[in-house]
Formats: sequence, C-alpha cells, structure tokens
Amino acid sequence: MSKFYTFREFLGYLEGKGDLVRLKEPVNIDYGVTKAARKYDGGPAVILENITGFDMPIALGIFNRRCNIAALLDVSEDLLIETIIERSQKPVKPVLTKGPAPSQEVVIETPNLLREIPFPKHYERDAGRYCTSGVILAKDLDGPGVNVSFARMQICEDKILVMINDWRHLITMFLKAESLGKNLPVAIIIGPDPVLWLEGAMPDGLAGIEADELAVAGGLAKAPLTVTKAITSDLPIPANAEIIIEGEMIAGKREIEGPFGDYPKIYDEPPRFNPVIIPSVITRRKDAIYHNIVPAMYEHFWLGGVPREADLLKNLQRNVRCVRKVHLTPGGVCRFHLVVQIEKHNDLEPRDVIMAAMAPGETSRDIKVIIVVDSDIDPYNLEDVEWAVATRVQWDRDALVVGRLPAALDPAAVVHTSEEAAKRDECCGAKIGIDATKPLYSGKLISIFDKVDIPSESE
Repeated sequence: MSKFYTFREFLGYLEGKGDLVRLKEPVNIDYGVTKAARKYDGGPAVILENITGFDMPIALGIFNRRCNIAALLDVSEDLLIETIIERSQKPVKPVLTKGPAPSQEVVIETPNLLREIPFPKHYERDAGRYCTSGVILAKDLDGPGVNVSFARMQICEDKILVMINDWRHLITMFLKAESLGKNLPVAIIIGPDPVLWLEGAMPDGLAGIEADELAVAGGLAKAPLTVTKAITSDLPIPANAEIIIEGEMIAGKREIEGPFGDYPKIYDEPPRFNPVIIPSVITRRKDAIYHNIVPAMYEHFWLGGVPREADLLKNLQRNVRCVRKVHLTPGGVCRFHLVVQIEKHNDLEPRDVIMAAMAPGETSRDIKVIIVVDSDIDPYNLEDVEWAVATRVQWDRDALVVGRLPAALDPAAVVHTSEEAAKRDECCGAKIGIDATKPLYSGKLISIFDKVDIPSESE
C-alpha cells in the first residue's frame, strides 16, 4: 500500500525532509510570486506566508523535482513512468464522506474572485491574474465519465475565461452539453490530494472519456479518494481540497482570453475566443492555502512532462516492441525534445520508433525532436545522449525530417503559419527524428562504437 497524502500532508512530508521553505516577508500578488518562485526553481517547495492584501498563504513548487512525484507514489524514480501506466489501469473508486468536509468549512456565495483568492499575475504581458494550479472537474451529461483536467484560467471578478486544449475530454463534454442547449456544471479544485493533481495532467491515452478519473487518481495512490457532494450540483468533489469554485461553463458564450506566459517560456498571445465559467459559490477550508504553479518553471515542466512520458511509453511499446524507456527533456520544456531508449534488433526499428512518436496525439503534437538511443545510453543523462549523437550519427543517413505536422506554442512554427490558417487554429511545423544507435550494418566494425572501459574484474 502506498502512502496516501492530502495536499497538507504532502507539504508536511516535504518540510520534514528539508525540502520546503517558508518566507515571511511581504510578497506582491503582481510578479512577486514569480520572483520568489525563480529563486527556488528546481529546489525546495515554498510557502509564501505574507501575501500583500490577502490573509491566505500561497504554496508553490511541490513538484519542483521529479523525485517528488516518485515520492508521492512511493516508488523509485526509475520506476515512476511504468508505475503510472500500471496503476492508471487499476482504478480505486472514491469514498463518499458522511460528515462535514474540510473543503466546505467556509461557504462564499456570489463571490468576487479577485478579492477572495490570491490569484497572481505572473508575467508582464499576461492579460490579468490566472489560476494555473486548479483542475476542473466535470461529468459527462449522458455517460459515466468523471473528468479531471487542467486548463489555464484567466480570472475576472465574476467570471473565468478558460483555455481548454482540444485533446481534453472537458471540451468534448462541454460541446456535447452546448449542443443540447445546456450549461456544463463544473468545480475548480485547488489544492486537492496531489495524486488528483497528477491525474489531471494525464493525456487522454491514459484515461478514456468514459473513465471516472477520481477513481483513476485513487488507483495512482492505491487508496480511495474521499469525496463529498458539491453544494450547487451533483458533482463529487474532493473532501480534503483547500479551495473549490463551483459554477457552470456557459453554453453559447465565448470571450477573448490571453495573452499568457506559458510552458515554452513565451507568450501565447493570438486572440482566442474561449469558454466562460460563471462561478456560483466558493467553498474552502477555514485556513485555506492557495496552491499556485508559476508557468515556465520546473514544476510546470515536470507536471506536464511526467504524465506525457507515461502516455508515450505506453503507446510506443504497444507499437514497437524494442522500446524500453522515454524521456522528455527539461531543456525542451518537457514537451519538445524526446529521447527514446531501445533494445535494438535491426536497423529499421529506430525509424519505426520515430514515426510512431510523430503519430497524431496530444503528447506527440508538441514533440519537435526525437532522438533514438541504444540500451547502453541513459536517456535521462543528457551528456550521455549528446555523446551518442556525436559519435553514432551521420546526418545524411540518420536524420529524418517530416514537415507540415501539427504543432502548438512553438514560436518557430507560429511565425510560419498564415493568418488564414491561424483562424482555423491550424499551426504546422516540422519534426526531426535522429537515429543515434549503433548501425548493425557495420558488421565487424560495430565494436568501434563501444565506450572505453576497464575490465570488470578491475573495478
């Protein structure tokens, strides 16, 4: 049985092992949170205890390190991706609490969102304050699915503008409700049990639209989540969350959202007409902690990258038998650059892997560079990967460039997209696959590719 953590328990775990710092000096809600996050990016989690104009502290950076995600699931880092794949297929149904839920200790009706919760403005050209850490929970109106997913949310006083990835089941559920002339009830969950947060970042290949994603999150933890009934709908909501915003996504309504500084460390700023959520009530703990992600930093990279690695490994191993490990590198913001380790049997397999990694999908859409390496190369050791490229690649033989494939938030692709294509949300870019494996056709010369070493008995 894995250790199950609520959000607060996980903060306590990090603090207990010296991986959390508390800052008591005043922090401005505009850019001050970003400044603090930059100081500790890739390091300890942070609790900002003194947010100017608010009584609520802000926590950030709980997934600043990849090892923190492994610790959450109580596994070693080298088994993290395989564990996510395995456990996501073994859901554990949530348990309905019979008593008062901590997430509903305080109830605020018709709230002014900007006064009640310290939503930060992160970057200079952001359109306003954003909720970056909330996962949106919704139910399929005529199916069994309970969806939990991330979407960036621009916060106004009395409404929320939502940018939803086209691959997300949430947009499918909303469009279905909209076609029936109905609004879609939703609940925005902030500071949930961290396994639910991780589950909300999982691509559709790991949890289908018919899945109860609360149960999938329970599967990740190997223990049931505790839920309670929402106040304004029949949605099951996490009982231990810090803050919940209940409301409806409004049929037939779109408003301009953005610009927003996003994961590639650039602004996503073409005007986008996106759905609108009208909040009806906020519920929260009496001493609620606002959980925040600062975009384009390590927590953002790992939270997006680790579930995508699981999606990729599952799909690639299903299609190409030689695949062993995958890694989306932080230098490629855990989206653009992929390393695939294989156990090579013939010289055609690297190309099979490259083509499979380019196949349409939520994860592959972002990938620009695919490097295939042998089993003697550690895909997580980027110096090792670079050495393989330097010594095992001939560009006229081992590089495959494919153009006019879907891209997203890639500035080099955006500038080559016509205005008409952009109106159709049609962004295309080129992808390159690199075979950095030892060529088997070298025959007797293949040993020339071996690393220098000493005899094993001398070690």
